Amino acid sequence: MIRRKAKRGKLGAWWARRAFDPASAGTRVRLAVAAALVLGAALSQVMVRAKVMDLGYAIESTRGLIDELGHEHTRLGVALDRESGFERMRNRAEDELGLKPRVGRSREMNDRP
Repeated sequence: MIRRKAKRGKLGAWWARRAFDPASAGTRVRLAVAAALVLGAALSQVMVRAKVMDLGYAIESTRGLIDELGHEHTRLGVALDRESGFERMRNRAEDELGLKPRVGRSREMNDRP
């Protein structure tokens, strides 16, 4: 059986030639390129991790703010519901519930015949 060499592109041929000769300048260049690629990948991984951590802290801070505002909303709703003035109840019935006083059907307490 005849073995054929695998076809390589220019980069593959450059990478494979005289790979085990430590005295060769080409080997040193290839090792420097490999080290630069590994270093670049490691630095990009560290940068991505740092960005993810920053975003995680921002999300947690936002959740805390949302919880705080939710508690404030509840507190203000309770304070608003405690108001029991007649005008307040009438306005709330008209605005929120859509209840309107019918003309001719209601009279004031002081208008007794």
